[in-house]
Amino acid sequence: MLNRRRVHGQVIRAGRTGRNRRNSRAEVDEVDDTYRSKRAPRLPPRRDGGDARPGFLSARSGGVRNVPHRMSVAVPNRRELKHPYRPLTLRGRQHSFSDATQHNEDAMANSAKATAEEFFRRNASGDPPERIAEMVREDVDWYVAGDVNVVPWIGRKEGRAGVADFYRELRHQVIAEKFEITDMLANENRVVVLGELASRVRNTGKLIQTEFAFDFTVEDGQIVRFRLFEDSHAVALAAV
Repeated sequence: MLNRRRVHGQVIRAGRTGRNRRNSRAEVDEVDDTYRSKRAPRLPPRRDGGDARPGFLSARSGGVRNVPHRMSVAVPNRRELKHPYRPLTLRGRQHSFSDATQHNEDAMANSAKATAEEFFRRNASGDPPERIAEMVREDVDWYVAGDVNVVPWIGRKEGRAGVADFYRELRHQVIAEKFEITDMLANENRVVVLGELASRVRNTGKLIQTEFAFDFTVEDGQIVRFRLFEDSHAVALAAV
């Protein structure tokens, strides 16, 4: 009964007790030479007498059967690579708006900003108070903070007629010497305008110097809410 071994796809027969070990070793060497000549270029022998090709154990040098060690690459566990080649995608914030919504908001902000710019243009060019009042809606929420008992032109005004009265009284009482806008911030239908002004009260000759903040809310090209914040204490002192 012969044992059978397979080397490089060929069957090598050897005796059960190893009596034909020399013959089987020769056959292994022959197979080794055949495999070497067909599969790899001949390389010069190593100094230690071993096989010149790395990864081989030669039967001639007394090693184990001449079975080549093939190069292997470590691959992560399949469970770890559910989607190994899936491209990385960056998602925005969960509460971010869609492109269409953002476009509408930008258009609304630009429209509100344009309304505020037109409002200041009419003031700067000295348009009649009635023409300035056309920029506001009839049910406008208009309020300028301050002491209404000392400063007659401030306080709450109602409707377009009240806004026209505000500018008519303001021009009668005050001479504008400086009005400078430094920032205009728009978000959706709201616009905040920051700057500095200097005005002289006609009756007292005193100069009002203050920073200001205009707060507009715009709908359909008309101002529906108006707030003016300034140094109301300085205004009151200049008025008396």
